[in-house]
Amino acid sequence: MADRFLFAPSLFFIGFLLILIHAISDKINTTAFSYGSKIMLIAFIIFSYIKVYSRNQDWKNNETLYRADIIKSPNSVRMLYYHGGMLLTQSDAIQDSIQKNNLLRMAVNDFNKAHQIYPDYASMYQNYGLAFYRLNNIDSAEWAWNRLKELRPDSKYIANNEFLIATYRFNSWNKKYEAALPRQNFTELLYLYRNAISYYDAMPGSWVLLGKLYTVNNKKDSATWAWNECLKRDSTNQEAKQLLINPIWK
Repeated sequence: MADRFLFAPSLFFIGFLLILIHAISDKINTTAFSYGSKIMLIAFIIFSYIKVYSRNQDWKNNETLYRADIIKSPNSVRMLYYHGGMLLTQSDAIQDSIQKNNLLRMAVNDFNKAHQIYPDYASMYQNYGLAFYRLNNIDSAEWAWNRLKELRPDSKYIANNEFLIATYRFNSWNKKYEAALPRQNFTELLYLYRNAISYYDAMPGSWVLLGKLYTVNNKKDSATWAWNECLKRDSTNQEAKQLLINPIWK
């Protein structure tokens, strides 16, 4: 809420008020006015004290501050961002999966509302994507992080975000591959693994396996290409070197 920004402007308001009272008192200069002005001043001081004291309770910590201000400014994008971030942080300390997911969904609701109000607020999208990611809503996480990349291409989070998405996609396709292994349908296995590696192609060992799957599908040129791709990423990979010298189809 940045209450501090009101302190300096209030000096001018108080100065104007004092000048006004002084001007009126010079013209009237009665005991009744003097008495009444003192009562008004005392009342104003008491009111100000009560207001400041009650506001100080909100400043106990970030949690109390954000909870109070999200009520005062429910349509503030900045406030929604901070409140959603607080819920995201709180979820880190929760072990119970139901409670954790409830907090994450509440955070997503804050980010959703902020997005609807001001979709170009770049700072929000990192936590927006992180909340989706922890809820295993990977498509939405990827959308939020791509939006961050679009609005702030120099963000320090982009590389790690892409790594998380790629790893998740690779693991998902790899699980399908492992489930299909007992069927020994090598055409299906090649399809599944090729999809997996398309998301996370930097892991050198995955290219060795891809080459072997090309081999059993009688795609020799593709197998050679895959092993060379492995060596581009890891020039010390001995298995890829050996397969290029002595292909397993011979």
